[in-house]
Order: sequence, then structure tokens, then C-alpha cells
Amino acid sequence: MINWQAKRGDLVSVPDIVIFNKTRKYAIVLSVSVSGKMLEILVDSKVMYIRRELVLPILGLDGTWIQFGR
Repeated sequence: MINWQAKRGDLVSVPDIVIFNKTRKYAIVLSVSVSGKMLEILVDSKVMYIRRELVLPILGLDGTWIQFGR
């Protein structure tokens, strides 16, 4: 099981709001709120805020979470 605590530089998957959440897009976490409930992410060359429960980690082939900043 992965300890899902997003931090700056982590690669994550977010819902594609343009296609009504039926697909997902890659994003990079830029920052995390003090409470940990909101993430600032970079997706499609845009910075946006998203609730943590909508975000999922991206796993590599070996099953580990891909984290660029750590």
C-alpha cells in the first residue's frame, strides 16, 4: 500500500474536467495546502487548485509511486 501524501514535484492523475471526468490527465504537484486538502497542480500548461480526494498517484511498472522531487 502506498502512503499517499502528495508533496511538491509528485506526478499525479487528475480528472479531465473538459470531458466530464470520464478520462484522466497527468499533472505535477506544485504545492500542498497547510491542511493537505487542496493541491496546486500544473496540468495542460495551466496552474489550478484541486481537492486531494480527486487526485490519484501515478505508479511505475514496479508498483512504486513516481515522485520527481524526492
